[in-house]
Amino acid sequence: MTARPCPIISSAFAPRLFLAAAIVLGVSIFFTGCPAPRTLEVKTQQGANPNEINVDEAKREGEVVWYTSMSERNAKPIADKFMEQYPFITCHVTRASTFQIVQRIEGEFKTTPRADVLHVLDPAVFVSLEQDGRLYHYLSSYAAKIPTNEQSSGYWSSCRAEVTVLAFRPGDTTPVTSWADLFPKLPPKAIIGLKDAEKSGSAYATYYLLREKYGYSFWDRMKKLQWRIYRTDRDMIAALQRGEVSVLAGVMADSAAKAGLRIVWPTDGAPLVIGPVAILATAPHPNAAKLFEDFLLSERGQTQLRDLTGAYGTLPGLAPPGKLLPLSKVPVLSPKASWDLYTALQPSLQDEYATNFP
Repeated sequence: MTARPCPIISSAFAPRLFLAAAIVLGVSIFFTGCPAPRTLEVKTQQGANPNEINVDEAKREGEVVWYTSMSERNAKPIADKFMEQYPFITCHVTRASTFQIVQRIEGEFKTTPRADVLHVLDPAVFVSLEQDGRLYHYLSSYAAKIPTNEQSSGYWSSCRAEVTVLAFRPGDTTPVTSWADLFPKLPPKAIIGLKDAEKSGSAYATYYLLREKYGYSFWDRMKKLQWRIYRTDRDMIAALQRGEVSVLAGVMADSAAKAGLRIVWPTDGAPLVIGPVAILATAPHPNAAKLFEDFLLSERGQTQLRDLTGAYGTLPGLAPPGKLLPLSKVPVLSPKASWDLYTALQPSLQDEYATNFP
């Protein structure tokens, strides 16, 4: 298949951009450094200080509705722990894929809002909602401990983090130690397992960050190898275990560890994927929602998230999950520019991805 021409900006980011704002941001980054922060018009609630929690009102509300892409087997125990701490609030969990959750929220904005708190593994969702004025301004006291590049002060904060890595079957000694090694060091008939960047937030992060590091040429070379696309980590791992593919490129480290695979921590960087939490501007139960967000960002909630999901917590000093390396010992890839650009480029890069990996 002929590669889509990439005439714009630079070799690092040269896709056909889908809107003028992204072009301006891209030029700023590749020629003048990071763009200056821009003011976003965001709706705020009237009345009481939105950073305060009225516990009496939370008791009156009596419930909180949590929309998440986290698996039900992980989300329900977290909700149960929250209800142990706040027995006067019932936590209702609605679980679906990231894009199903987003579609549901979009529908509710036009009809009857039901969701209070949102958590999915894709920061672009939260940037878009903030830009549209659809997030409640609440500055949790716990958010002050989270790195500034993993939050938008008062609107959303990362409550878990993942990294994507390379993985082989146990005993496979293929001498690959980096993403760049995939091209010269894989056997000629090797097949690479990739995750669908149109469906998965972690896959889009991997595509974006490796493209930012190596330019379009990285994925242009990748598409010329033998590869297969999967929707989930579980599908990728199953394919590797049955011998359908030779290596996984972009599987989440905790998933690979739980499956007993040989993890390769890429020496040229492991893409970082953050999962924010935020309260929606239309939240029917804002005080209960504040308590729930505080719980997720607290040490107790972070420990629960880590132990149940295998993800890294975002509070400094929290031990890594299972037998995974501490992030301080991992060369992590995170966006060089703002999350605004990461979000603005998403439709264009997903379109490019779909062309390269149909």
